[in-house]
Amino acid sequence: MKKRFAAVVMAAAFLAGCGARNGDGLPTDVYAENGTQTETDSGEEIAADIGRLNFIETEMNLNGREIVMMSFQHHLFNYWEGDMDRTHNDTLRVMEILREIEQDYNATINVVAAPAGAAIPARLFTARAAGDAPYDLLHVGMSDTFMEQIFANNLVMPVTHPIIRDIIKPDENPWNIKSDISNVFGTQFGVNFLQLNYGRFLFSTMLFNRTFMERYSLGNFYEMVLNRTWTFESFDRILHQTTTATNGRVVPLSMIRESSLVPMFVKSNFGVLAEHDADGRLVFVGHENDNALFALNFLQEAFLQNHLQEFGDAPIAEQRFADGDSLFFASEYATLRRITQGELSSEYAFGLLPPPIGPAANEYRSSMHTAVLFYVINDIPNPREAAAILVAMANRLQRTNIIQEELYHGLQDEYSAEMLQILLDSVVVDMSRIHSDGRRLMAATGNNILRGSSAAASLQGIANRMNNYYNVLFTE
Repeated sequence: MKKRFAAVVMAAAFLAGCGARNGDGLPTDVYAENGTQTETDSGEEIAADIGRLNFIETEMNLNGREIVMMSFQHHLFNYWEGDMDRTHNDTLRVMEILREIEQDYNATINVVAAPAGAAIPARLFTARAAGDAPYDLLHVGMSDTFMEQIFANNLVMPVTHPIIRDIIKPDENPWNIKSDISNVFGTQFGVNFLQLNYGRFLFSTMLFNRTFMERYSLGNFYEMVLNRTWTFESFDRILHQTTTATNGRVVPLSMIRESSLVPMFVKSNFGVLAEHDADGRLVFVGHENDNALFALNFLQEAFLQNHLQEFGDAPIAEQRFADGDSLFFASEYATLRRITQGELSSEYAFGLLPPPIGPAANEYRSSMHTAVLFYVINDIPNPREAAAILVAMANRLQRTNIIQEELYHGLQDEYSAEMLQILLDSVVVDMSRIHSDGRRLMAATGNNILRGSSAAASLQGIANRMNNYYNVLFTE
């Protein structure tokens, strides 16, 4: 581990010394080389090195076809509100790469805005009923988009569909583990890659006030992680110590309105809230999973002892943490970025940790319960062409050298780089919140459990409701 960290720091030092930079201080020469595959007129794939990443492209001539992608993050592919001067340098780079793909594939790529929420499946239903195909690709999150309705009604193609499987290569290409979130009916529908201008890549992180750690002699959290003594037990002890050392002035642990805390601690104790049964159906099992119940009871006790407090919605909660109102903050990594870059003002120093290891676990876990995924829309002309463009985007837009880049962007000390690597290496998918209504239901139930409701009874209620919903979708 120490050798890997030394390599990270040396690489960052090299980049600082000789890498060209864009206006944001980022090295521009961060693209690794790898090969692609070319589909000839006969469909045969041949190796061809064009200096890209490690996805395998299937190059085609689309004869000027326009590939339209509907995205609720269309700003990641276009000028910000049509103004180039207000557009981030990384997004300008994305637009430049898209133009390169257009040239290589003899195609036009047009990314348009997606409507909100339930309007997404409604728009796709309407297009199908009219025999229209206005979109080729879909790029939306699993939250509030009712993707389970889209999957159940075959509005997007499974990545294992024989027409596109050899293009997408779901097993061979290095799609991000978050792609598993789209596996609802025993079939994977979408894929995910970490886009170079997308900063929300970790949701389950434990941020902490490094100034307070040192001021109140609470120990060295980094050493505890590396020595594997960063456990529920030691974490609980630190919560008590913080209350005593600060006479209650500093909240030991804070969170945004319950969104990621429950899956964070459940997964850290190797717990399961939802899983697939033998038929591929998503079933909710948290009420009978001892590891999940232990983690929830641990959080409930912390909340009832005033060691855990909810700080409200994201902007308020983040600023309160930056102001020194709490020692720990259960949040996504992007919060640390905002503090480091000055979007959130603070006089303190901050660090990054994985969630502590629960008594039923033997390694660190970082949970991911939602993601923005890419889909090939069903019933479009020649979906192989759309799939080829999608893989080319993944190959050429994928973010690399995350640790080195975050030493510029977000990390405030060297040890946090090691912690970030641990988090990236330990990502697992929590399936309990992928359904749009289910996410809100799980969040509300989590809040009730924290405030004293029985974890087993509360999760039993979710199981009764959500399992019936998925059974109906599965059998229709």
